[in-house]
Amino acid sequence: MGKANNVLNNYLSNKRHFADLINGTVYDGRQVIHPDKLRQISPDTYEDLENKNPQKTPKRKARYGDLAMRYENSIIRVFLEENQDTISYILPIRDMGYTVARYKQQCQNIKNLHDKANDYNNYSEKFSGLRKDDKLFPVHILWLYHGEAKWDGPRSLKDMIDFGNDEDGFSEMFQDYRPHLVCINEIEDFNPFHTELRKLLEAISLKHRKAGLKAIQDNENFKHVDEETLEAISVMINTPTLWKNREAIKNKEGSDYDMCTGMREWKEEIIEETTAKVKAETTARVKEETTENETVNHVINLIHNEGFSIERALSALGVPQDKHGYYEAKLKTMVAE
Repeated sequence: MGKANNVLNNYLSNKRHFADLINGTVYDGRQVIHPDKLRQISPDTYEDLENKNPQKTPKRKARYGDLAMRYENSIIRVFLEENQDTISYILPIRDMGYTVARYKQQCQNIKNLHDKANDYNNYSEKFSGLRKDDKLFPVHILWLYHGEAKWDGPRSLKDMIDFGNDEDGFSEMFQDYRPHLVCINEIEDFNPFHTELRKLLEAISLKHRKAGLKAIQDNENFKHVDEETLEAISVMINTPTLWKNREAIKNKEGSDYDMCTGMREWKEEIIEETTAKVKAETTARVKEETTENETVNHVINLIHNEGFSIERALSALGVPQDKHGYYEAKLKTMVAE
């Protein structure tokens, strides 16, 4: 899914950040999900990934660029949608597919237990694979889009349906299905986020806006950024020198970094690189134009002094065949053959 997705995935593996993401996007900033009650699980099998090493939350390259946590008896899953190329025009269908698959898996697990115990009360329960009092745990899927392009894909199943002229009013009774999609480039208020995640989301959002990276440079919130967040920001907004030169922007206290200074230095570095590039291109262009003018003068001399045709003069001077047409058109306005 790309470097950006892997970095964002690892960043959200931090339970404080994960809880903050869910609280900020689902509960409008209310502290409902508590980090100490989260356990990271496999998005594919929902196996507890922390049993093998309870001292550390495991890092993994997610098969689908996603990450899942168990919260008490609930499953929360985050999909990381990459930029422009992955705006999904079938998002509601994808969401339905993943959600249904997780519920079917739960049903199958319960059925396996009942089959083994042979404890069904009647044929209806055996036919269903679930007893009347069996319940499933909820599954919530969050699609986090961090691309630059404006999301123009469907936001609900209804957006994908052709109701024609809808004379029968079928759209009114249609049972819609709406995935939980969060587009970072649409977030206006970052107050619902209370950890360093806020700075990461704000940096991604500012990068995609008209004010651009200068807005980050001038934003006082970025004067104190922890190491984990600085690394994530440097990848997500494509400013690798921020991370590479992090020691130079470390605050005196030594615990975090002044990203405002880092952005100013990065901007100056980019200006210097751009200036050098423009200068080199200008020099090359002048040299090429000088060479072209010399070739034209040589052709004119051969035509006037030796009676050469334009074609013969160009060949004699070793001008590549694919350049002959260009010079012929230029010279025909200057000399008469």
